Amino acid sequence: MASKKNRRQLHKIKKNRAGVSIFFFALILAAVYFTLWIILEIVGQALLSAKLNEEYKAIEYMARIYEHGLISGEDVSGTLAISEREYFVVDENGQILSGFHKGTCSMQEGKIPLTGMPEPAKVYLDSDSEWLENHSTGLYPDYKVILSRIFFASADINSHIVISTETGEQVYLGDETELDKEADAVHKAIVMDHEQFPVWFSVPLSDSDHRFVAKAVASFNGDEMIVALALILVAIALLLILLVLMIGNIIRNARSTKKIVKTYMTDAVTQGHNWVWFTLKEEPILRGARYANQKIAVIELEFDNYRNFCTCHSMLEGEQMLCKIYEETAKTLTKREAVAHVATASFAILMEYENEESLTARLRSLIETLENIDRTHKFAFHIGVRLLDIERKENGKAVRRKKLNLEEEFNNASTARLTLTGIDDSRIAFFDQKLVDEKKWIDAVTEHQEQAIKNEEFVVYYQPKYDPKTKRLRGAEALIRWDSPELGFIPPGKFIPIFERNGFITEIDHYMLKHVAEDQKNWLDLGLNCVTVSVNISRAHF
Repeated sequence: MASKKNRRQLHKIKKNRAGVSIFFFALILAAVYFTLWIILEIVGQALLSAKLNEEYKAIEYMARIYEHGLISGEDVSGTLAISEREYFVVDENGQILSGFHKGTCSMQEGKIPLTGMPEPAKVYLDSDSEWLENHSTGLYPDYKVILSRIFFASADINSHIVISTETGEQVYLGDETELDKEADAVHKAIVMDHEQFPVWFSVPLSDSDHRFVAKAVASFNGDEMIVALALILVAIALLLILLVLMIGNIIRNARSTKKIVKTYMTDAVTQGHNWVWFTLKEEPILRGARYANQKIAVIELEFDNYRNFCTCHSMLEGEQMLCKIYEETAKTLTKREAVAHVATASFAILMEYENEESLTARLRSLIETLENIDRTHKFAFHIGVRLLDIERKENGKAVRRKKLNLEEEFNNASTARLTLTGIDDSRIAFFDQKLVDEKKWIDAVTEHQEQAIKNEEFVVYYQPKYDPKTKRLRGAEALIRWDSPELGFIPPGKFIPIFERNGFITEIDHYMLKHVAEDQKNWLDLGLNCVTVSVNISRAHF
């Protein structure tokens, strides 16, 4: 059905315009997000590895000093204390033998990869090592934790940047106005916080199963954190820009789709609603609960002899007249009612009504308004009406029209309007069961007419004409009847008008002339006196 095709087409328009755009930009957003994240991880890994490599070398150097003390018998504790680094020595069983530490080493063993080393370094977790992730193969930095800590620390760094002026007043870096005033008086260095990531490196000692363990701290100062913050902000900015572009494009596509849908549902002549709008928008509304308790009239309004008007004037004037008809009709409707231009000179209308009499009066008022659009011309309008009454349950509650087919109901209204064909003045016709039965009968007759001629189902009867004085046969009139195996015995009044409308009557005329001539020939062959036989011929032949 047309309404289903229109609905599928509309869905296809909306889906293609929005879906492809959203998928495309979501794909780009995901790709950029992962790319930026990988870049940040690479940068973070490079910075962290550089820091940890320096720490590992320092601890390895301390291990060599400790070994030298063992070999030479010298006390190297003072030398080790210079580094101010916590350390201790463990045996093969993990027992602490000596050292200087505060007990923050958890003794949870693992490994961590370092740049330039063939194998991961053996480490112990510190109690503040939430930045490390446990894996079956070792310990790996959690860059989400590292970057977030650097981000929040560096974001708050302005509160730790203090400048002392000559007057002894301290000014925060964030106060740009004060900085401008005191710029020439700055004489003290900027002091910044550090962000630290601790871990305990374990270095094997030569010629023994003992290991030298010392605390390593990957420390990022203010400058480094600002660089990291800048990278993070750039990544976030790029993501936000892309997100804004994506949302902007989606909005533009949505607006474009809306315009396309509006064009799809706009009539090119009247610039009002068209048939697609009428079926797609109004049908779901009429099926809803809101209209269940309301009588609805589905109406077709036909501008009669529109083609003749265009022939006598012009197509432009004809279309201008259609626009006026649409506008004047729309003015007579309420907000809950609707009108659409659906064909060349046809309009679909939905009206609420209380009873048939009030609706008829309203439609006559509409016709009167339309007939007076242009007083220099005489117009006629034919209206077909299909009434949708309220269906109620046994308890009196109104039933929703869930299976309403607006296209079918409009076709019924059009069927009623077609009964007015050939009438020159304005008329209103209502669709009812009698009209349905008539249409079904016309379809049945039309369907069987060809086969009836072929099978000679039409029977010729002769009505004799006698001279009343002599009582002698003077002539006859040939009459036709249809003896159909499917439809029964049919009088001419039930099929001749139909044949006259569809043009099949000329075939009946030939059929009658042929059979009357054959009958007369047979009568002559039998030695009977033939009389004049009159045969009715349709004016369609002339």
